[in-house]
Amino acid sequence: MTRPQVTLHVGHGKTGSSFLQSSLALSRRALSAKGITYAEHASFSAARSGKITSGNVDPFGFAQDILSATSGVSAGHFLFSSEHMFLRLMDQPEALQAMTDCLDVRVILFIRDPFEHCLSAYGQNIKRDGFTGEIGDYLGSYRFPELVSAFLHLLNTYGASVTVRNYTRHKSDLLTVFAAMLAPGLDLTPPPVEIVNRSLTRAEMQIQRRFNKELGRGSSRFVSDALCNALPDIRSEPPRVPLDAYERFFQAQQPFVEEVKHQVDEAAAYHLTSPEAYGATLSDDPSDLVTLSGEQLDLLVSSICREMRRDAGLDRIAEDLRDLALEIEKGTPVGLADAYMLMRAAHMLRPNGPVIRQKMEAYAAALTMDA
Repeated sequence: MTRPQVTLHVGHGKTGSSFLQSSLALSRRALSAKGITYAEHASFSAARSGKITSGNVDPFGFAQDILSATSGVSAGHFLFSSEHMFLRLMDQPEALQAMTDCLDVRVILFIRDPFEHCLSAYGQNIKRDGFTGEIGDYLGSYRFPELVSAFLHLLNTYGASVTVRNYTRHKSDLLTVFAAMLAPGLDLTPPPVEIVNRSLTRAEMQIQRRFNKELGRGSSRFVSDALCNALPDIRSEPPRVPLDAYERFFQAQQPFVEEVKHQVDEAAAYHLTSPEAYGATLSDDPSDLVTLSGEQLDLLVSSICREMRRDAGLDRIAEDLRDLALEIEKGTPVGLADAYMLMRAAHMLRPNGPVIRQKMEAYAAALTMDA
């Protein structure tokens, strides 16, 4: 009995997922020609323009999305991409079992050499998750080789096949390698920018880390996201790492690097490199003088000012709504002036809404004529 084939591209994080997802969104016709369905997603507009996205499934309800998309289908090849699935599947093994019970599940997993990955993940945690700690703290908590070993064991337990490639070895030909894993002769369209979801520079990390301490993870919207989306070609920089912190990291990761070595092809195996290979990245004095280009500084000032104006607009909306509620409480009749105030508030929240703008202008004109 034939069953639908499902390919899950699960990342993991910081292995080029956003770059590949941008290409997939641009290549749906080419995928379809090879018999592969890459389901439409609301994020595709951003993905096609090279912006940061998270694939084509809900990071929390991915299993239900996949089962719904393949329900009632007896054949076909479906592709789903989200690096969130890497950790979610380990938290929800029953979701993997539900899929393997009725689908032929194949997983594509990209891994990355531990130290290089740890530095990149540290920057990503500052950028996306509000992390405020030092690099030495992060090195001590890094667990990805251990998690990869557990993930591969899980896939084997539930009968899902897996193909593993090492991103460190394939940065320069990532798209070609990924296309070959999906179908022979598949030609994927490159994203419009060379780097999608670039890492931060040292200066950008320091700035975002300080905003995280004051405002939490939401500040990335107007700091890191603004910088990475508007200036995608700026070369990222790893943080400087204390030599003793790396030596502890090396010792902690070695057993899991060996474990994974026996679970993957030799070409995909981890390399855990001696400290000498990293040169200036390792330093007994990791302090840095942070510098920004004029372009970075202009972008930051513009983005932060935009956020300040947005907050001022929200304060005005709150005051207008408060005043209207008090008038309604008193029994004051609601009129066109109140409708204009509400539509103006809607315009502040959605300045590009055509119906909102049209109504607000119409109310303003009517009020001017009545004056």
